[in-house]
Amino acid sequence: MNKIIFFLNSKSILKKTAIIEVLNIYFRDNFSIKERLIKINASETPINKATFFGATERAKVIKKFFNKSEKNAIFVGLESGLVKRYSFLFEECWCCLIYKNKFYYGYSSGLSLPKIVLKKLKEKKHVEIMKELEKENKILSKDTWAHYSDNKISRKESIKEAFRNAFISLLNENKL
Repeated sequence: MNKIIFFLNSKSILKKTAIIEVLNIYFRDNFSIKERLIKINASETPINKATFFGATERAKVIKKFFNKSEKNAIFVGLESGLVKRYSFLFEECWCCLIYKNKFYYGYSSGLSLPKIVLKKLKEKKHVEIMKELEKENKILSKDTWAHYSDNKISRKESIKEAFRNAFISLLNENKL
């Protein structure tokens, strides 16, 4: 089997680590990851459909940047955001993989935002709230799930779940 190259539109160590943990289950080092952060037109905290479209756009622009048609190239877009379901607000992550010009998607379960964050959202942006909580909790502001869960679960789990779900769909249709 040829080595599979994943092109990740991010420089996030958290995202890269999450992907590596999932891939090690399936390929045991028969892969490499190339990273590049290419900005897209997305808000800092996408809401509802914008999260899905953000993941898709991230995968598309990284594919265009590397302009690879290698048969073993997979382009990865990951986006976390807020979604309203049944009048509750959750955070979830979406993953888009592009392989041989086909799109594969997965998303994570949603973690409910705690009441304190919901209350503050009436006055401030989500990003601002997370930066305030970073100072209080000594947890990186980007690790939203750690803030929501009192440090019981990391956002990495959300990223892993979204990536894994998209990757399993890809594997089911392709022989890698």
